Amino acid sequence: MSLRSERLPRLGIMSRRAIGTACAIVIGTGGLAACGSGGGSGSSGPVTLTVWQNGNLQDTGFGFMTGVVKNFEKAHPNVTVQIVAKPQDNYFALLQTALISHNGPDVADVYAGSYLTSLIPYLLNLNQYISASTRKSLAGIAYYSKDGNTDAATYAIPSEDQFYNMWYNKALFAKAGVDSPPTDFAQMAADCKKFSAKGIAAFADGSPTFVTPGQGAVQDWSYLAGASYSVSQWNSILDGSIPYNSPALVKEISSWASLYKAGCTSKNFTTQNSDQLFTSGKVAMVMNYNGLYPTYSKALGANLGVMIPPWSATPQHMMVELPGAGYAVAQASPNAKLAAEFVAYTVSAASQKLEAAAGGLPVVSTVSAKGAPAQLLTMAHSGKYKLYPMFDNYMQPEVVAQLDNQLPQAFTGQESAQAALTNLEKAFTSLPSAERKVNYHLGSG
Repeated sequence: MSLRSERLPRLGIMSRRAIGTACAIVIGTGGLAACGSGGGSGSSGPVTLTVWQNGNLQDTGFGFMTGVVKNFEKAHPNVTVQIVAKPQDNYFALLQTALISHNGPDVADVYAGSYLTSLIPYLLNLNQYISASTRKSLAGIAYYSKDGNTDAATYAIPSEDQFYNMWYNKALFAKAGVDSPPTDFAQMAADCKKFSAKGIAAFADGSPTFVTPGQGAVQDWSYLAGASYSVSQWNSILDGSIPYNSPALVKEISSWASLYKAGCTSKNFTTQNSDQLFTSGKVAMVMNYNGLYPTYSKALGANLGVMIPPWSATPQHMMVELPGAGYAVAQASPNAKLAAEFVAYTVSAASQKLEAAAGGLPVVSTVSAKGAPAQLLTMAHSGKYKLYPMFDNYMQPEVVAQLDNQLPQAFTGQESAQAALTNLEKAFTSLPSAERKVNYHLGSG
């Protein structure tokens, strides 16, 4: 998930010579003696497992991990699990540097996509410690595996399923005479008129908890790109074969902008506090992700509904689902076997029940989700929707920066969709060739 504030660092792919130099430095300063796979099982005496977390557990929706740690320690009396919250603004830069120098944690919180790719040389293949049956039972395991195939190699275990989705206020829908959530641009435009007639703002975007207030561009983009292209075609956008300013994508952005022009959202769209507007009952729908459930349900209770963004010319056919964060084990960990056991424990039934109780979405089908988010899993498993990952997880940081900047301007008519996406394409084509020619094998699983 890219909703936590950091973007992927521009460390890129290190040369073999640079990696070798890092090894030499570690050896020379009394660190671990080899740059290779960790396989140690740890001592039979007291052991401390260090887990790096991207931000504070509570602030990032991973508060349930406190209970997971407590239960794991209870089952392993000689083991202490130390959660270390690292700053979000440079987490992945710190992590990659620490892994290269063998000064990193035993276990690390990682994201799928381009965030994971640069870390793979320093991560343990978990297949030797975690059974195929366990791995294959997890939602989204392909996104943490070699070329989408967990049988080939698995570099992290996702602990929580995630969706980009919209939320709606059932009471405001009833007041406006809107029977059900809109499913395409035309229906959204028609419903906006009904809300406006009752003095209700139809829609707000983004959450200041995770992104710039009023700007949920990264969430919107996945649906706009999904309405235009198949999952496998996303590989062609990401490697430049399909330009970001393709006619299909320009059309999608223009359709979204027409909603703003028609008054579907407030004029201060890019600065408004959408969380506050939604929880106070001033807006009928808000774009975000499932992690806002505890905040929204506390305010709206039974009036809280979940819906799929209608950003499509035809009735919506896709959903964005990606267990955006997982836990990986460092190759250099002296306690690799124990660290892998802890990672596996995060997806045990006991741990997943803790997650569900906290309002999260389990990655195992044997544990049921609670409340409105459970509807997302029901829809995802219904066969009605094609499942896409979160596009921004696979984008280069320079392109994401332009996405965050350009899309809100195009949405609000400050520049044309063509101009905004051309700037996005320029950000992509200005990257070194090695950073552009990537293949994440999306849609191969």
